Amino acid sequence: MTISVLAIAQRAVGGMGIHLPTALVAGTDTLSIQLRHLLADTAADVMDRHDWQVLLTEASFTTTSGDTQIANIKSTYSDFLRWQDNTEFNRSQDRALIGSASPRSWQAAKASLTVTPEYHFRIRGDALLLYGNTSTTDEIYFEYLSDKWVTDSGRSTKYSTMQADTDLPLLDDQLLVHGLRWRFKRENGLEYGESYREYERRLKNLIARDVPREPLSLVPGRFASLGDGSVSDGQFGS
Repeated sequence: MTISVLAIAQRAVGGMGIHLPTALVAGTDTLSIQLRHLLADTAADVMDRHDWQVLLTEASFTTTSGDTQIANIKSTYSDFLRWQDNTEFNRSQDRALIGSASPRSWQAAKASLTVTPEYHFRIRGDALLLYGNTSTTDEIYFEYLSDKWVTDSGRSTKYSTMQADTDLPLLDDQLLVHGLRWRFKRENGLEYGESYREYERRLKNLIARDVPREPLSLVPGRFASLGDGSVSDGQFGS
């Protein structure tokens, strides 16, 4: 069972001989303020270290004329943290987008007299650009990592920052306990080496088992299934 952000703070400093905080988000005492900021720092570090599946979000847009398809990615998707590579597909044409293009390859494509049916994309100035024989009705889908790491107690609304003491983290709560504990010890001049190692151990373990591993295939292409030339698991000589 996931525990609240206040309970995370209480567990992180429990056993240190100090009074446990009774408030976190709205707390005005020095301890609450420090714990609140350190917990936010911990969450930011956890999000930076791995593309957690619980934070992955699907987005889409319909193509328009011209290169610029999304003028400002972070304004269009307010919770945008970073791009999820190799998820860009034109569902209208059943084609993958090619990219992201380097500055040189983009300029070379723009200088070319040939317009390809495939879409080449580039991220520049926080805008998404497309080059190719673009239609004004194609549906483009991709995924990105959201920075919304907490939800309300009813799990109905996600937030990028803590809103209430009863908020629940989408990230692993025990990992946040370990991360907050070593940061608190460091900020207050206490020995934090073992707490830091506990945090790193749990982080590495969680990263390793965040999602099931995709099976390896000898078949090129996007998918491997019966009837598409897949190599069987055995009976090669029969």
